Amino acid sequence: MHLLWLIPVLPLVGCTINGLFGKRFPTSLIKTIALAFPGASMVYAWYLALTVQLPYFETHGVWMRAGDFTINYGFQLDQLSVLMMLVVTTIGFVIHVYATGYMEH
Repeated sequence: MHLLWLIPVLPLVGCTINGLFGKRFPTSLIKTIALAFPGASMVYAWYLALTVQLPYFETHGVWMRAGDFTINYGFQLDQLSVLMMLVVTTIGFVIHVYATGYMEH
């Protein structure tokens, strides 16, 4: 089982850490956190794109149930979602690299 939920959660965790504790951290640690979490998300997205057989479905639970009718929630990977996942995570990481260098001074 792959952990698709990590891809959107990792950058959110990095943002939360820097947002809550950033004033207490040295600048080098802030930059490391700002790059490590989106970078890890990008690397994991590329790993999934290269290893998962498509289409891939990952169900996390039941959202709604009415008699015999059930709606589950989870993640799905198909060709379009893999392409968008790679574009968003890769360009997002490149933007973070640029922004950390630009905001350094």
